[in-house]
Amino acid sequence: MLSLIAGLDTPSSGDVKINEQNINELDEKSLTRFRGANIGIVFQQFHLMSHLTALDNVRLPLDILGQDNAVEKARDALKLVKLDHREDHLPQQMSGGENQRVAIARSFVVNPKLLLADEPSGSLDQETGKVIMDLLFHAVNERQMTMVLVTHNQDLAKRCDHIWELKQGQLHKR
Repeated sequence: MLSLIAGLDTPSSGDVKINEQNINELDEKSLTRFRGANIGIVFQQFHLMSHLTALDNVRLPLDILGQDNAVEKARDALKLVKLDHREDHLPQQMSGGENQRVAIARSFVVNPKLLLADEPSGSLDQETGKVIMDLLFHAVNERQMTMVLVTHNQDLAKRCDHIWELKQGQLHKR
């Protein structure tokens, strides 16, 4: 489902519209640009570039989009997830929770309108997972983003404004 929303997969029928834009009508280059400017994605695994520092991992989407003040914006994003003191560290020099916070900062550094989160605390211990989710919800609220969160954790789902369940390939509002 998240792959369809992100335009990574093409639906067999119907359309995917984000802010009135039918993303199915975009060519690959336009879709990539639209996704980069409008959609942030937080995966269960961090998908950080191992040879880049935390700051450079967060800055990467800004550089790809050619945005000004990339370093300043990346530092602000790291500050929001309380990792500004680790900006020069490589992923292998940080804990799993710190790497996930870097991934979260990277996902919203371009200030997307939509954040897709796929079990973002699933690979973390319970205490670290709670810290990560608190940071994620705080960032979403502060930046006034819409978040689509996929989780098996019912307590986490209850923190969301709307809950939908996927059963036998069908979405049902709960």
